[in-house]
Order: sequence, then structure tokens, then C-alpha cells
Amino acid sequence: MMTLSKIAREAHVSVSTASKAFSGSPEVNEETRQLVFRVAKEHGCFKKFYNVKYPKLVIGVIAPEFSSMYYTRFLSLIQQNLDHCELCVSTTNFSPERERELMDYYSKHSNVDGLILIDPISRPVVSIEIPLVLLWGSKATGGDPPGECTSIYTNGREVMREAIRYLKEKGVSSVGFISENQTAHKEALFCRLMEEEGLPVEEKYLCCSQKRFEEGGFQAMETLLSRGVPPRAVLCAYDYVAIGAIRSLKDHGFRVPEDVAVLGKDDLAEDRYLDPPLASISSSPEERCRLAAEAILKRIGGEEAEKEIVVPAKLQIRRSFEIDT
Repeated sequence: MMTLSKIAREAHVSVSTASKAFSGSPEVNEETRQLVFRVAKEHGCFKKFYNVKYPKLVIGVIAPEFSSMYYTRFLSLIQQNLDHCELCVSTTNFSPERERELMDYYSKHSNVDGLILIDPISRPVVSIEIPLVLLWGSKATGGDPPGECTSIYTNGREVMREAIRYLKEKGVSSVGFISENQTAHKEALFCRLMEEEGLPVEEKYLCCSQKRFEEGGFQAMETLLSRGVPPRAVLCAYDYVAIGAIRSLKDHGFRVPEDVAVLGKDDLAEDRYLDPPLASISSSPEERCRLAAEAILKRIGGEEAEKEIVVPAKLQIRRSFEIDT
């Protein structure tokens, strides 16, 4: 086994000098430092002895996937707000087991200074000893936050209620909801809010597609249309589902919003440029990521940070959801 003494002997320096070289001490000149490093690398033990802390903070980020622009947008915004840090990014593919494995890895086996978890899958989230920030989609689905961390939510539940009340005020009572496997929980929330607002929930106006994104929305709307006359309005789990649903409606000769009003969620940048411009529920990603960056830096620095922050979501009414009375 290679020891520090053997490295020092082969580099023709004292053990003390070799130790100082690995610790980054200014007492060792660069030529001697590189000589010690070269010997260690030749024996495959450089990492074992090198103990200089990386000059930048390293933040781990765990997201469910890279396939969705929703999550890549969050990653981009986090990077912008932590541009002086290094990010290590991993995905769970919506697996609670994978999420737990990654949290264990980052907290015990890597050198990250803190961790940001986007849309946690596990209930409850595993407690870890390194600084942690959780970016939940909604407090209604968040569960109890673990230990010493910051949880950032939106009030998406109340904004969905706002959308349902808007339809109710316009005299609309037939309202549908389409989702896909990863967002099926949103259908349950929709049904609960509809009942609380005194509007009927009809099974024929609900569909959860086995496909995702635009294909899932298209397929789900095709299913609704196969059951007969579509509802006057359809709420969608997220914008890409809404885009696919509108394509299906147009293919069958229905006008949006004159025949069927459509609402998405996430307020993607391209929504306003669609035909018709897509109404959506914004989850305020810019503000949430700014607050996440602020919270993780505070916790890494040992400062006090809020345990829970609620960021207002917003109902962005555009042409696809405008109902003339």
C-alpha cells in the first residue's frame, strides 16, 4: 500500500513537505508540489492524499427528469442564480427509490456543500445532514418537510380554484380534466375543488393518458371526444398536454375557445405565441429559484433561513380560456 512516506521518498522530499503539498500550503513551491503530485498519480493514490477544498461551493440538484422543459427551465434558473457555484445535477426518473439513493450519495459520499431537490417524489422526504432546499409544486401535495431545510411552495391549489370559479362565473358547468400518469394526482385535486365549488364532476370528462407531453394531451382529448360532446372547458395537467389537446380539438373541427376553452399549467415562454395563445397557471419559477438559491447559500453559511416560503402562483388568462358571455 502506498503511504505518504513512500511518496515523499520517491519525490526526494520530506514527509512534511509532501503533506504540505497535498494540503495546498504556500510554503511549498509549485515545482515541488507538481513533483509530489506526479508521483502520487503514477501510483494511483492522488485522490487519497489530496485534501484542498474546491474554491467554489458545489451544489447538488436533483430533478425528476431532463425530458420536460418545465424542469430544464428550473435547472437553468438555478444555475443563473448560483452562477458563482458549481452544480452537480442528477435525475430520478420519478423513482422514489432512486431519489433516496441520490440523497444518500450526495449527503454521505460526495463533497457537495448543499442540495436542492425539485418536486420531491418520496413521502416523506429523507432527512439529511447537509443543507437542503425543497422546491415543491404545491403545498397541497408537499407533505411534511424534513428536519432542518427550507421548503418553497406555490399556492397552485388556490389558483386552480380561481380558474374553476372563473368558469362558474361565466356560467360554465361542464368542465373536464386531462392528465397523464405522472400527473394523475392533479385530477384528484381538480375533482375535489369542483365539488367544493358546487360544480358537477362527470367521469366522461376525465382522462388520464398513458402517453406524455403533447402526445398524451392529444390522445386524452381523442378519448374525451369519442365519448360524445366535449365539455365547455378543459383544464390540463400542464401546458404540453394542453397543446396536444388543442390539436385534437382543431382536427375535429372544434374552435378554441368558442367551443371548448382550454387551460394549461406552467406558463411556458411559447404559450403566448401559440394559436390561440394558451392560458396557463404560472408556478412563478423565477421567484422560486431565486429564493431557493438565497436559502441554500444562507444554510451553507450557517445563517438562519425560513423553513417554509409560499410563492404566489398566477392565473394567466389568454385567448384559449376566454369565454364571452
